[in-house]
Amino acid sequence: MKTKLLKFTAFLLIIAGWFASCGKENNGPVEIPFTEYSLAGTLCQWTNLGYNDKVIIINSSAALENYLTNTGSSYPIIDFSKQTLLLASGTTTTGIAGIAKKLQQISTRYVLDIEITLNEATFAQEWIVALVTSKLNESKNIELNVTNAYGETDYPIEVPLREYSLNGTSCQWKDFESNKAIIISSDEELRDYIICTGYNYPEIDFSVHSLVLVRGMARANVVSTATSFFHNGERKYTLNVTVYLGPLAVMQPWAISILTPKIPNSANIVLVVDETDKI
Repeated sequence: MKTKLLKFTAFLLIIAGWFASCGKENNGPVEIPFTEYSLAGTLCQWTNLGYNDKVIIINSSAALENYLTNTGSSYPIIDFSKQTLLLASGTTTTGIAGIAKKLQQISTRYVLDIEITLNEATFAQEWIVALVTSKLNESKNIELNVTNAYGETDYPIEVPLREYSLNGTSCQWKDFESNKAIIISSDEELRDYIICTGYNYPEIDFSVHSLVLVRGMARANVVSTATSFFHNGERKYTLNVTVYLGPLAVMQPWAISILTPKIPNSANIVLVVDETDKI
């Protein structure tokens, strides 16, 4: 009889605990799954970003295209009937070795934690985080917590770059010294290297960017070029230029202009040029 009474009492305690837990709201953090959204392999680039450590909530293709260039080309499709794109951006005062992300719901709040592992590179660098998650209302306030941590520097570090073009403007490059990388750090310096009728060249924010110019002469007609830029420690850099040649045995000049994160004016850039036949 006593055994039955103990079992019945235990049963009542379990039921009571269950009802108590049902009436209590769970305010603990819940991690929200997401997938990375990348423009790699497309002709699109991000634009109109504030780099101000804030999260943009995007719930339609029309809204997404406000932040993309070359929207006529293909970019990864998002099912906005079920999904939301979270877009955050910012800048650092040094190079970036890696970025870790975590999205959580804490009660009714959403928090995006971003931990940026920095290295000893001397150039400032912009960062962009794009995450696709389940549908969120645009009225939701997503808090962004950005923390920086220093990791070990493993040189060489590839420096991000993009082409700077005068196409479609009234400007063209002046002749400048061949086979040498020239660093331009101000609008005044830039005007020493271009000829314009209206000075309608694309604006550069020299507080966060540097412009690197290089030119040379190829042994045959130039089909295309490719570049990569590496930081080798302290103020040492390497700029690799691959010049792809066509079948015409006619010497042809080539020139490259690239935008990089801010680098020192006194940086030592070693130029490595490789001419190769286009297959």
